[in-house]
Amino acid sequence: MAPSPDHTRALGYVALGTAASWNTGVLGPTAGEVASSLGLSLGAVGVLGATTFFAGLVVAKLGAARLTAAIGTRRAWRVTALALLGGNLLVAVAPWSAALACGRLTTGIGLGLTLVLGPVLAREAGGDRLVGIFGAAATIGVAGAIGVGSLIREAGLDWQVDFAVAAATALIALALTPTTVDAKVPSGSVLAIFRRSVSRASAWRLELLFTTALGVPYILGVWLVPYLTGEAGLTAVAAGALGFGLFGLSAILRPEGGRLDAEGRSLTLLGGVAPLAAAAGLVVLALTDSLAIGAVGVLLAGIGFAIPYAAMYDEAAHMFPGARIATIGLFSVGANVLPLALAPIVGAAISEGHGTEALLVLAVVPLLAGVANLRPAVPR
Repeated sequence: MAPSPDHTRALGYVALGTAASWNTGVLGPTAGEVASSLGLSLGAVGVLGATTFFAGLVVAKLGAARLTAAIGTRRAWRVTALALLGGNLLVAVAPWSAALACGRLTTGIGLGLTLVLGPVLAREAGGDRLVGIFGAAATIGVAGAIGVGSLIREAGLDWQVDFAVAAATALIALALTPTTVDAKVPSGSVLAIFRRSVSRASAWRLELLFTTALGVPYILGVWLVPYLTGEAGLTAVAAGALGFGLFGLSAILRPEGGRLDAEGRSLTLLGGVAPLAAAAGLVVLALTDSLAIGAVGVLLAGIGFAIPYAAMYDEAAHMFPGARIATIGLFSVGANVLPLALAPIVGAAISEGHGTEALLVLAVVPLLAGVANLRPAVPR
């Protein structure tokens, strides 16, 4: 039986998961102000603030195994927190286009390393329960950034304050580095795992699940609030409440997904039915014109994005048990390629009044993932 994590041990994982994921949501509430302040369009903000961010995630996830093998897990953890701290400070103190791009690239690297190291080390330290707790933290940060960002807008403060708050969360995570990150885990080779995966249908089905649970919410973290306050006609407070609700609900339910996975519940339910709920939620959000309808979409999407989280990491570990860091890095790369390509396109679509169509296109991803994984990718 996996060891039960104590509160002190869990705190470090919660701190880094929250600090890292905060950066996914920090741009959304500030996008309009950033565009106005820097003389950019929303599409340009999407490129400088989102595309570079997701490029950093891709680079980090592909390089996480090699970095960890070279410097060890504890130093890699500290590099992660320092990247989150430095990138946000750069954006906060240097409000220029180049600083925005460099800062977001750096924080993307920090988030990418977090999402590879966190689940692997959490499983070593506390089993499925701690993976679920970490997963919750890696979602609640998005909710926190959206909620705090909405309050900052109401207070009339500058957008740089949002990034200063993000830097503060990283500083806390750096101070709370847990001793359990000294664990020895098999790193493996991303290239070797790719070669073994590319011709396996089960690997592609699992990749769709990673892209659904991680990639689509990344895009929503950036653009859901601008869509709801623009095309859907909601107030900033209502849009912030829905954004906070989506990621807050996902944070609550990720540990529940971990519990269901640990109990051996059907992978058809966890990896097949749940993404279909996410697809339905996106359709409802695309068509929303009121807080009540939006709440229904948030409920469905929150369930659908959260429940597969622990199961997909578990299945990836089962597929290539001797190279866990490389495996998680590779499978989660697809989750970043999607927003890397689509984040500026979705931003441009929203600015042109085509946000509804953009959300409907996004709904295709969880739809495909749900259909593909109604039969488990890796049978137990």
